[in-house]
Amino acid sequence: MISPATLRLLTFLTLATPACGSETSDTSPGSSTSAGSATADSSGAGDPTEADADTAGASTSTTGGMTGDPTTGGSIADCDFDPAIVFSRDALVYQLESEDGATCVWLERRDDSEPDVIYKAVPYTLREWKSGHAGVVGHVAHVTDLTAMTWESTHHNWNDVATASDGAVRYRLEDWYTFDDAFEARFGLYAYDADTDALLWGPITMLPYQQ
Repeated sequence: MISPATLRLLTFLTLATPACGSETSDTSPGSSTSAGSATADSSGAGDPTEADADTAGASTSTTGGMTGDPTTGGSIADCDFDPAIVFSRDALVYQLESEDGATCVWLERRDDSEPDVIYKAVPYTLREWKSGHAGVVGHVAHVTDLTAMTWESTHHNWNDVATASDGAVRYRLEDWYTFDDAFEARFGLYAYDADTDALLWGPITMLPYQQ
């Protein structure tokens, strides 16, 4: 005959066996227990999705800061040159760039000379101006107001000077054809404060884009 103590022990073991089985984790695909475990583990080590987002944000911020910082020379200036235009001294369109390609000038002028007249200095009118300078990121000055531009014709047009004002900045482009008696196609580009006439930068040597 089974004693009451033994009967109670058998009853306890019978009830305890399914309880232990219910605590076994189900790791099959789609199991909520498995998904919960993975979430708990990844959160303990840091959510990789959140970490990637933080890293991407930092990278974007750094890149944007470098691009927008005028001291870094952020981007190459783009004056939208036409590669089919070849430079000549009497051309009506000039396309000029610095040796490093970071500064550009594009201009269009009008020949105001009269037919059958020989000029020692051909008169020109500056009709349109574009200029971009390294560091002034995303901004190419584009001037079309004739009253904001000038063209000074000199003897044989060897040392002509063009100016264009874009808001607070006045640009000055000097023809350096006879500079140091080199007689080369070279130009000097300057930028001045339009109000104080203080030099902002320059001169930068400018050369023909195509010649």
